[in-house]
Formats: sequence, C-alpha cells, structure tokens
Amino acid sequence: MMFVGFFGILLAGVAGADVYKCANVYKDMECDGVISAEGSEWSVTCNRTTVTVKGIAMCGGGLNSKSDVVSVVDSVAGAMCYCKMIKPAVSIWVQVTDIKDQVTCSNYCATACAEQFVINQNAMRDTMLDSVVQ
Repeated sequence: MMFVGFFGILLAGVAGADVYKCANVYKDMECDGVISAEGSEWSVTCNRTTVTVKGIAMCGGGLNSKSDVVSVVDSVAGAMCYCKMIKPAVSIWVQVTDIKDQVTCSNYCATACAEQFVINQNAMRDTMLDSVVQ
C-alpha cells in the first residue's frame, strides 16, 4: 500500500512539470523534399536537423497582417492559399503567391505549402521563422 502511495506522489510530481522541447530549425537548413499533404495539413522533413516541420493550409480571400487572421468572406473568398507552421513552433500566415483561384487553392494549397517550405520559394521559410510567435 505504501508503494502505491509513493508511486501516486511520483506521478503527480511529473504531471505538473513543465516540458520544453528545443528544435534546431534555421533558415538555410536543407530539407530533403519528403513532403506530406492531406486535407489542410502539411509536413516536411529536413535532413540535417532531422526535424519534421508541420503546418496547416487555408484558402481565403485576404490576410490582415496586423492580427494574423485570414479572411474567408470577401469578393475572392477561397482564391488565395495561406500557410502556417505549427510545429516545432507557430508562425504567422504566409501567402503562396502563385495560387490565385478557388479550384487550384482547394486542390493544391497544402501541397504547395510543403513544397514552398522545402525550396524556400519567395522566402517562405525565412518569413515563417522570422515570425515565430513567442
């Protein structure tokens, strides 16, 4: 019985502890092109750091950069693709500039986010890493 009580105290102490995770993610890292995109989620693997970067994609009509909110209600709703890194850190939304219509956006946005992060097209990766939410 005493052992069970000690084990419970040990677990309670561990459950309340803060956990921090460090990731070596930097602007000029080399990503190997292994991408995954399903629905609104995307991910890439960067080979030197062995970090899996995950993100979300959203089709919208505009971006309010001051509040980092994608608008879905305006004259071109759903025509532009936006990407956001959510792991290992959270970034601001970044627009994929070569998608400008609703059909392409709905079919290709998450894949475009992953591809553009890998090749750092239009400095997407730089923008995301510069803007990591503190």
